[in-house]
Amino acid sequence: MFRKIFSLIVLALVLSLLVACGGDSTPATQAPAEEPAPAEEAEAPDSSAEGEVIRIATEEYPPYTSENMKHYGIASHIVTEAFALEGITVEYEFFPGSRSYKLAEQGEMDGSLPWVYREEREKDFYFGEPVVAGGDDGFFHLKDFEFSWDMEHPDYNDLAGVQVGGIISYNYGELFQNAEESGVIEVNRIATIPQAFKMLLTGRIEVLMLEDKSGYYQLQSNFTSEEIESITHTREEESQIMYNYLLLSKKAEKGEYYLEKLNSGIKKLRDSGQYDEFIAALGRGDYVIK
Repeated sequence: MFRKIFSLIVLALVLSLLVACGGDSTPATQAPAEEPAPAEEAEAPDSSAEGEVIRIATEEYPPYTSENMKHYGIASHIVTEAFALEGITVEYEFFPGSRSYKLAEQGEMDGSLPWVYREEREKDFYFGEPVVAGGDDGFFHLKDFEFSWDMEHPDYNDLAGVQVGGIISYNYGELFQNAEESGVIEVNRIATIPQAFKMLLTGRIEVLMLEDKSGYYQLQSNFTSEEIESITHTREEESQIMYNYLLLSKKAEKGEYYLEKLNSGIKKLRDSGQYDEFIAALGRGDYVIK
């Protein structure tokens, strides 16, 4: 009898303990799920250099710029690679030289390529590091046309009465510009270089003021060997190094920013040796599309 009573008491205690613990079915080793902490707002990436594009106006001025050359010519190639090193893509648009200049001057394009340094251009443009050395300014003329010119003491009075040709919008430097503006010479300004050479060959002009490298490239690209053989070039002055620049518009929104990036990129090209490789490629004729 005592054993039955004791068993009943033990059973009652066990049941009461089960009732007391039965309301929570979560295992003791698993903590209740916590509310996930709110995610911190991700910081927006700096997109200033992502997909960034600079728009440059240019013209047919081989071997520096041309739609018909690899990389659009040596100057375009250098500018493209310099900006690429800074995360910027270059878009080129080709126009006649005067329009290329004017669009950049007005801020409708970010810059214009290629132009030599002239002090008066600093009013509207930033000049960065020179892009590439140019040739010698001077006069293309037929070999059988005789005129007196002293490179050591250039005097435009020697060209008085000579039919002089030049390209629209080109600034040929102080000596030439002053002679034109003062009326010492009369200059027939022509739209394109090939057109100017045609006028030279047909006698409509007698001398054409033009840099030798670009002029000879245009001759080789557009004229027969007989026509080329009939033409020569006389330098305006004793040889002096002229450089071609990218003009960056002061009216464009990011003119100063692009100036900094251009200078940085060209320095990287020079330091890496790539710049010299491009110049060597030009000398080998690698920019010509065959």
